[in-house]
Amino acid sequence: MPELFKPGGHVEASRKWLQKYGRVFGIYNFRAPILYVTDPEAIKQILVTDFNSFPDRHFFSDRILVHKEVDTALFFSTGGTWKRIRSVMSPMLSGSKLRLMSACIDRCSSRLAEHLVKATAGGQPVDIKRLTQAFGLDTIAGTGFSIDTDALVDLDTPLVRHARSLFRTGPYIAYFYFMAALFPALTRPIFKMFNIGFFKQEDLLFFETAVGQMIKDRHSAKERNTDFLQLLVDAEVDEEELLHGEGKKLSTEEIVAQCLIVYIAGFETTSSSLQFVLYLLAKNQDVQTKLLEEVDQLVNDLDGTSLSYEHCNQLTYMNMVIKEALRLYPPSSLIFRLAEKDTTVKGIPVPAKAGIWIPVHVISRDPEFFEEPDKFDPSRFEENSDLTLKHNVGTRMLTWLPFGAGPRHCVGMRLAVLELKMALVRILSVARASHALPDVLVVNDVTSLLQPTEPILIQFEKRERSV
Repeated sequence: MPELFKPGGHVEASRKWLQKYGRVFGIYNFRAPILYVTDPEAIKQILVTDFNSFPDRHFFSDRILVHKEVDTALFFSTGGTWKRIRSVMSPMLSGSKLRLMSACIDRCSSRLAEHLVKATAGGQPVDIKRLTQAFGLDTIAGTGFSIDTDALVDLDTPLVRHARSLFRTGPYIAYFYFMAALFPALTRPIFKMFNIGFFKQEDLLFFETAVGQMIKDRHSAKERNTDFLQLLVDAEVDEEELLHGEGKKLSTEEIVAQCLIVYIAGFETTSSSLQFVLYLLAKNQDVQTKLLEEVDQLVNDLDGTSLSYEHCNQLTYMNMVIKEALRLYPPSSLIFRLAEKDTTVKGIPVPAKAGIWIPVHVISRDPEFFEEPDKFDPSRFEENSDLTLKHNVGTRMLTWLPFGAGPRHCVGMRLAVLELKMALVRILSVARASHALPDVLVVNDVTSLLQPTEPILIQFEKRERSV
């Protein structure tokens, strides 16, 4: 277990174990048996074909570190609760809903581009994560809750500050992991009493209070919004109705949980992915030049009109660039599943309640699956390549898992990609990423979220275009 908490985290430990033990092997996560899987056929069985045997996520030490505020959030929920919530939320992120959100995302993207040009006007590189975090917060606040935060104006507002510090990192989370694993009977009541878990309590409380007030405001509002929160409020039902099986409905507590996880997931994953894309473009000028040509063509066709969902679907090369960036730097380095019952995977007996760990980052850089795996090469995702053909589901395509796969894949996948595309169009129409530091990017994943060990600094050159 100490190997998981050394520099490099799960990524380095998983790579070492893969070379030593093969594609499917078992470890003990303290008391819990874990099956480590990097074999595509086994991944297909777990995530897709035999999903009912692995329907829930596996969490460290039997969910001791899952806060009560997010226990019923889509990411953390289990069983029938997950199925009901998923059926409510999936239509909320359909193509028709994304079309309604596109104007807000475009506005936030234009602000990001304007702010970025001003920040680099003096020739100095910028800490790109601070800007992408503000963009992530603006888009989530706007599309989710119809709030115009404009966090780029002040990167240290309470909303930005709490969002930035929400995730526990470093020695704190490692300490909680070890305590929960070594003394579960003792730590469970203590951690639950003091609400100790994955997130920092003061930050979680800030967002819970803010979301709760927004829900109350919606109940008394005379006008109806068209955002994510309104769709959730429309699905609200009181506890008595929920007990009697009102179908696709959510309790007030469940609505708060979904809003919290939307803030948490949307803010961090989008901002991290955008910083990695921009870093890779700065380090690969040939790719950026080709992408600039596609962006310029689209901007010329727009002729000053707003960027839409349909416009972004035309960006073929950008789609390839984003997919390749997500291969190299997936938002989460691990996929977790829990065996619902005794079963077998590739002939290996797996007992009920055993965990399944799928190291996404290691698989996506495996030389057996990707030639020159550390090279940034968007052409891997050209149309009709073996990574894009639908008949390859379960084999080749399951070596690319930044959003998971099967019934429990990330429900916000299309929204995240839309945000990345709009942000890149608006940034690259006015600026070019000319240089980036560090020269060699090292990432860590103590919390399974990939983060650079030192800030990414990017220098931009202004292009003669208007936003």
